[in-house]
Amino acid sequence: MTDLIDEPEDYCPADFAVMAILSTRKRPQSKSAIMRDCIQKYGDLIEHGPYIYGEYSDDIDEAIEGLCNEGILRRAKEGTAYRISLTEYGVDLFNRFLHTPIEDDDLEAMKDAILGRWAE
Repeated sequence: MTDLIDEPEDYCPADFAVMAILSTRKRPQSKSAIMRDCIQKYGDLIEHGPYIYGEYSDDIDEAIEGLCNEGILRRAKEGTAYRISLTEYGVDLFNRFLHTPIEDDDLEAMKDAILGRWAE
């Protein structure tokens, strides 16, 4: 039986920014660390603004929650905090995104940023 993977076009740039950050981490991350790193690395492509203790993005917050609900991310309790990581399905979806042509300009811009390519 073949596992079906969603189409990358079903997701937004914030979803892939979260997956990109988690794909480079060996350990699960806190939600605040994911948000901080996404804004730091992809802030030009994701809407964000100031918050009490640093930058905040509704788009990234919603992406993390939605991806956890869809089984793309896994949330596990470590001590008193929750840590988040990519599931195997999430890794497969992220790899498909990186290696599939996409007609959405916002998604292509995110892919270029993740891969270190800059449009001229």
